[in-house]
Amino acid sequence: MGTALQRISTLLSKGNGKLRSTDWWAVSIELVVVVVGILIAFELTNWGERRQRASQERQLWQRIEEEARGDYAVLEAARNQHLESVANYRLLARAVTDPVAHKAYHRQGDSQCNLLRLPAVQRHSAGAGGLAAGERAEQISDEKLRLLLRQADANRAFSDSQLVFFREGFQRYAAVIEPHMPWQMGGGGADTFRCGVNVDTLRADPAAVALLPKLARDQAQFAHYRELELNATRAVIERVSCLRAGSCKD
Repeated sequence: MGTALQRISTLLSKGNGKLRSTDWWAVSIELVVVVVGILIAFELTNWGERRQRASQERQLWQRIEEEARGDYAVLEAARNQHLESVANYRLLARAVTDPVAHKAYHRQGDSQCNLLRLPAVQRHSAGAGGLAAGERAEQISDEKLRLLLRQADANRAFSDSQLVFFREGFQRYAAVIEPHMPWQMGGGGADTFRCGVNVDTLRADPAAVALLPKLARDQAQFAHYRELELNATRAVIERVSCLRAGSCKD
């Protein structure tokens, strides 16, 4: 036992000697260099990832802006068609009782096939869910843009659901109105295609005449829904544009 303890004591004494002879300042410097190197490597990796994410986000902004501008153009055309139909229905309702309006309708309405028309919108968005489809919204760091995208998609979903409702009504109304809509195709092809309403036969159909104000209101209501979509889409375009230009003030 005594021999073993002596051996252990001798080893510890030698170890203490080695510890005392170690250049701890040099060791500390080496440790600092290693740690700093690790931190720099870590920061460079993070910087590279941040730069890559920023580049991807800029590309995403560009795609969203292109899609939103495409949607805006189509929505605007659809809105204008609704408003055109509103004016045509109102003019037609007056034409039933007013000879002057009757003549005005034939100058305007016979060349415009916008009766019983409920234009759909061919979306330009890449995803079926709208401008913020899929995981794209999660890739956007700007909170305001994410909110605007969600609002635009909410307006889109509501408007599309109403389109289904209105279309079902229009299909029922078609059976009443279409008998008074002569369609003509001249020998010159599509350029001579004409459609309108025979006001004389319409005047003799009280059920059809009674539908005209409702059709005008429905078209006006849907023009309003499209206007809400336009406003929401415009807000997205403006936000993306200022983000890309670096001119956003909030």
